[in-house]
Amino acid sequence: MRHPSALALSALLLFAGCAAPALRVYTLSAQESRAPAPESIPARQIIGLSRVQVPDYLDTQDIILRHGQELHRSSNGRWATRLSLGITAAIGDRLATRWPDAQIVQGPQSQSPDSRIQIVVTRFDVGEDGQALLEAGWTITRIGSKHAPERDRTVITASGPIKTDDDIARMMRSMLLQLADRIVRPAK
Repeated sequence: MRHPSALALSALLLFAGCAAPALRVYTLSAQESRAPAPESIPARQIIGLSRVQVPDYLDTQDIILRHGQELHRSSNGRWATRLSLGITAAIGDRLATRWPDAQIVQGPQSQSPDSRIQIVVTRFDVGEDGQALLEAGWTITRIGSKHAPERDRTVITASGPIKTDDDIARMMRSMLLQLADRIVRPAK
């Protein structure tokens, strides 16, 4: 071996050329964090937000693009957490900004909430053609009320570029904000 360093350098360059792009991790919650409410002002009501239910095939950390009946997972993009948890956090953040006098509590509560919101996403797909569809229903139960729970459903569509995982995450976040706004509107 006359040039072992040249051989090592060639092998290093070969492996570097085969390296996959870096893994990127995305979140659906707000880009900027909201300032916490002063503790001296108690919330007028406590709203419990149950973990959002999504179809099993979506409740992963994979960013998924639909191609007809096929689902394609992103090779270099992932959600920061399971999709159901990310959706719950994004909707919880939005509800907190829309109902500033309420305390939105996700997960188990030490104190009984005044209301409970349950959301079921039946479909949340982004297609390879840039068309997206979110179908969801929700129930708002006022604890201790004699009134029947409020139930509603909605379908939200969007379209846009989906060249990158960032484009997909941005589109899905926008649709979730619209869903949260529709939940707030009739519940006032």
